[in-house]
Amino acid sequence: DRLQEAQVALNASKALWLAEGIEDYSYTFTETCECLNGDEPFEVNVANQKWVKDKKVRYPPGLELPTVPELFDKIQSSITDAVDNSNADVTIDVIYDEDYGYPTSIYIDQDPTMSDEEYIVA
Repeated sequence: DRLQEAQVALNASKALWLAEGIEDYSYTFTETCECLNGDEPFEVNVANQKWVKDKKVRYPPGLELPTVPELFDKIQSSITDAVDNSNADVTIDVIYDEDYGYPTSIYIDQDPTMSDEEYIVA
């Protein structure tokens, strides 16, 4: 089923990422939502597996930008919640980088009947 396929893809991609042993990296994070920072891209700099705030950027109060392992955790949490709640209506679409395994696009919709609770990251 779709959840099992999502789990297999997550496991393979996470294993690929971990095998690379990457601790320092940068990527652009854009979350699409009706939220504080919706649609505004942020450059995420990670050193020693921790997000490092850029002193030149004015971040919205309380904003925490995810590391790649935290994105994996969000995907895992959504899969686990859907399985635990027998939620066959959940949509979890993730595209992973073929070389390093990190997610390049995440779309999670836990409830298609509810608007604006989707988690969309590109």
